[in-house]
Amino acid sequence: HGNAYVLVRNSATDANSYFNKLKGLRRPGTHYYQVGGSIGGPVWIPHIYDGRQKTFFFVNYDRTLQKVSHTTTSTVPDAAMRTGDLSASPVTVYMPGGTKTAKYPNNKITNIDPAAAKILALLPLPNNPGTPDPANGRSTGNYVDQQTFNNSALRLVARVDEQLTPKDRFNISLYRSTSSSPNPVTYLSPLLNTTWDCSCSNAWIT
Repeated sequence: HGNAYVLVRNSATDANSYFNKLKGLRRPGTHYYQVGGSIGGPVWIPHIYDGRQKTFFFVNYDRTLQKVSHTTTSTVPDAAMRTGDLSASPVTVYMPGGTKTAKYPNNKITNIDPAAAKILALLPLPNNPGTPDPANGRSTGNYVDQQTFNNSALRLVARVDEQLTPKDRFNISLYRSTSSSPNPVTYLSPLLNTTWDCSCSNAWIT
């Protein structure tokens, strides 16, 4: 005896969300496919082995493939801030050393460290108005990115039962499981990424 099954979901039948439309983002590319089946019965090999009354097997296979979209909202410095121009901020900016040192004229920093400048260059520019933050002269949540990932999972179960005597039975099982779920890349930059590349697992259980 056995069975087979297929479960399908496709974003072609989904509508875009209100907030995605508000931010100018496309409809999430969500695709979900789950396929599998099982088979089981007595072990019978013609002319070699007849276990129809005592040896039985069962196997179940399940595979999931999923395409998901992830939207991340962050805060990044605008073009003026990258050059050291913080004149829009009401907060006084002091030279290195704290409030006991001199102030930068008009809150414009003129001695940006070259290494810091290179790191700033890796950050994307704002692509969203964000939320005004007057206290700091900036906008928060002014960068939105949408990333699409392919997740997968495998589940395989196998079992054999043997009836040794009318009162004694023996069985052995094998379970195989794998999963792969890539994580969003911070600022779309591998050099600035602060998350694991993948939440993955790989297991054998007997």
